[in-house]
Amino acid sequence: MLLRVAHLRVELAKVFLRQKKYDDSAREYAICFDIFRRTGNLEKALAMVQEMVIPMIDLGLLVEAAEILRWSIKTGKEHNLGDGKIGPFYGQLGEVLHTAGKNEEAMIEYRKALDVARRVLGKGNCEVAQLLNNMSSITPHFKDSQAYAREALEIALPKCPDIVGYSHYLLGRSLVCPPPLTSFFFGPWRFTNYLFFPPGENVTG
Repeated sequence: MLLRVAHLRVELAKVFLRQKKYDDSAREYAICFDIFRRTGNLEKALAMVQEMVIPMIDLGLLVEAAEILRWSIKTGKEHNLGDGKIGPFYGQLGEVLHTAGKNEEAMIEYRKALDVARRVLGKGNCEVAQLLNNMSSITPHFKDSQAYAREALEIALPKCPDIVGYSHYLLGRSLVCPPPLTSFFFGPWRFTNYLFFPPGENVTG
């Protein structure tokens, strides 16, 4: 019965997120996280973290979001969940740090996520392109920014139409102005459930 209640509350959290009721959405996901954790459903509990972080970012709860993501990474490793399960948390942590303006720390997490994505999903995967875009937007080095954006564009053109425009934009910006200015205009892309989404887009999974 308790698990059934949790699943119903997950759906309610998604509704709140679509309605931009971020406080309510985060609260429902937190309740579900606690239910799954207490009943021994670790992977479902961690999945709730991924969902909960989305409204937390919109609420500006960046410190708290970073803390729970670090806890998730640590817990996942302790329970040997494998890179495929832990990888998304690196990406989300990178996004949180990116949003907080901690670009050097964000780059470290993005690189970890990129390494996992390439090994688990393949170098030509759209998530790899999204990560490269995020890295292009915050690196302080012109050549690196251009290289990341070009690689992202090569991946995106044949298979990732939703991010082609952003990749073009980043490449163009990297050619004429410092990469941090690019980050100022667009910020990070959302990383959840192995997918990235542009800022402001509500994704309920």
